[in-house]
Amino acid sequence: MLTQKRHPPDSLPKAPWNALRNIIFPLFLVIAAGTASSAPAQQLRPSTVDEVTGKSLVERLRRGGLTLFFRHADTSGMPCDRSYEIGDRPGQRNLSAAGRDQAERIGQALRDLGIPIADPVLAGPVFRARDTAEIAFGSAAVEITDGLLADDYAG
Repeated sequence: MLTQKRHPPDSLPKAPWNALRNIIFPLFLVIAAGTASSAPAQQLRPSTVDEVTGKSLVERLRRGGLTLFFRHADTSGMPCDRSYEIGDRPGQRNLSAAGRDQAERIGQALRDLGIPIADPVLAGPVFRARDTAEIAFGSAAVEITDGLLADDYAG
């Protein structure tokens, strides 16, 4: 039996979800040449911390006060979902070995860059999401919430 802390969907903080300009996709630190919200996808390109745009993003992230939002790490090569039941790990598409490594690198990169992460880190109850968060930030820092459940699991 899994022991997990859960937030009911209606108890999640509303402000971060309403402020789309504060949602950042940190997996690859992708930055648009203009504003991310108005730039077509083909104008996006990766930026490193050695480039002006990358340095600017890291400096902003270090000031905190933002919500970092991303999906789970890599699941390539893993079997597709066979069930949509929470707690059925064998029936879910899980992280690949590369995904587990990727999750470790995400957490380490954020720590190395000095980007503050507030506790608790919220994660959905599907194993690939919660595993990504727990590997990246440590299971003690992660709180599982049904409010981050994908529609296909919602029943």
